[in-house]
Amino acid sequence: MGGSEKHAGLNNTKLTERLETAFPLLFASIGCIYLSVKIFNPHLKNKTKACIVIPTVDDLILFASHRAQIAQYRELEITVAGLAEASLFTSQKFYLNQNSHINKNLYTTVISFGDTKWNTQQKSKTSLRKYKINDERATHNYSIITKILKPRYKIVKETRNQKGKIKNPEYSYISIPISKELFCDNLTNGKPFYTDFYKLAVPNRDKSGKLKYRIKFEQKELNEMIEKINFDYEAEKIFIKACHTAWKHRLGKLGSDSKKPGASSFDKLVARDFERLRVALSKSKNFESFRETITDFWSRAGRIQELTDGWEKVMILLEPENWKRGRDLALLALVSYKPKNEKEETALKKLEFDDTKGEEDE
Repeated sequence: MGGSEKHAGLNNTKLTERLETAFPLLFASIGCIYLSVKIFNPHLKNKTKACIVIPTVDDLILFASHRAQIAQYRELEITVAGLAEASLFTSQKFYLNQNSHINKNLYTTVISFGDTKWNTQQKSKTSLRKYKINDERATHNYSIITKILKPRYKIVKETRNQKGKIKNPEYSYISIPISKELFCDNLTNGKPFYTDFYKLAVPNRDKSGKLKYRIKFEQKELNEMIEKINFDYEAEKIFIKACHTAWKHRLGKLGSDSKKPGASSFDKLVARDFERLRVALSKSKNFESFRETITDFWSRAGRIQELTDGWEKVMILLEPENWKRGRDLALLALVSYKPKNEKEETALKKLEFDDTKGEEDE
């Protein structure tokens, strides 16, 4: 597997293999699944461009049927957001039986390939991970996530110089929502899918050095996902709904404030409040700072029906051992809020960040 390429540039060498391993290698191209990988992590994206998944085969006839189907997939359908999704993708295709129950004790081995400093001519093996997927809830939640957070083609239009000549031709590439990588990593590690969401709520610098708040472009998808996904506890969904209501009430108050004489525009008021809350939540380092931030947020919103009806259930997320869950859920709620009108939608889409505030990728 790649041996002929490895030796093609060298004289007087040949590819050798023991008989007991050479024979299985003849079938390796059929027994393995090849997937393209697009990840957000800047430290790993060059090291992980593609992967080979080696599933456990317990039924050759069924495997052959599923393998034939995958062979017909288009590029978009075999592009995944990291090695964890590669494992979940394979488990969903091969390990779920007709009754949507997962076959236990089955593993997937995922080998990543990418660029290395010592070999720029071809993709080299960069890591190997072994996953055991035996949680039906994780697999079912992945099926919801992957239907909503889908890869898409993006087109970059051509640019021309002052003389009208083409400077950079038009091209296309595949883009995957940045939240998908985190969600899949959490599912394969047995964690709530939203764990460490605060890391995505921090703006990142683009190639020009400007801060970009990329997660805001996933508002619609995240809102839909929250409605459909299976939470571990009812309190988690109530908590998100309460934060949605609080933010809706707060936006209504800002709308009224913007109409007062000498007041700033609605867009500026929204940006200021959003940024203040986002920074306070993402910078929360302990239970006390989180509790202070979330209670202040709720108190500014007035009466929140979800808290009135479900306070006893929500209280679990305000306990010292669960504050990180509350922080991540609050940020997920802030990002996934569905605007109630065009005015709110416009204001939230305009969110920008000032370099002087020191908000950098953590």
